[in-house]
Amino acid sequence: MLQLIKKDFYIHKVVWPLMILAIAIYIFVQASSLFVGIIFGIVMTVNLFAIDEKKSAQLLLNSLPYTRKEIVSSKYIAAFLYIVCIIATISLVHLVVNQAIPNIYHLLMIVIVSLLVVAIFYPFAYRFSSKYFTFLSVGLLAAYLLCIRLFIPNINDLIREFVGYLSSVSQPMIYAYILVATVIFYSLSWLLSVRIYSKKVFE
Repeated sequence: MLQLIKKDFYIHKVVWPLMILAIAIYIFVQASSLFVGIIFGIVMTVNLFAIDEKKSAQLLLNSLPYTRKEIVSSKYIAAFLYIVCIIATISLVHLVVNQAIPNIYHLLMIVIVSLLVVAIFYPFAYRFSSKYFTFLSVGLLAAYLLCIRLFIPNINDLIREFVGYLSSVSQPMIYAYILVATVIFYSLSWLLSVRIYSKKVFE
């Protein structure tokens, strides 16, 4: 399984320097490290899955001496390691550019949001396909806009206030509880993906 994880990092060997450069530029222009981390965390982990989604890639993976549980597990482990690498990169770049480490609670929020996205996206993509997740996202966006139009016109302000509240809160126990809940949800998603993928048929 270690080789599968190495493969996922090797595939992105060209992307990593570009990502580091992009993060450096964003932080240099004083963009929010929270926003930058969440965007890169989501994009990198979703792209990690999409690379192996082709039918030919799946046939090749299943011809190798790995169980389906190992194949799925390698993706979840690699996704977590990607998020850790992004956190480390943001911290290092922030330290170099601003001579200070970023807000620790912002880093925790990056981890939490990124893990939640992976936990929702991976089982769905294993069951259907990532392209259908795009359609689902468009549908949710349409429902969100309809909700703003008809029911809760100030929903953006409420979300902004909630995010601002979380960003300003410095209660370690609150973040600890949220992080534990996220890890449990991530683990359940992992088990669900293993179950779904073990039943898939590739022809």
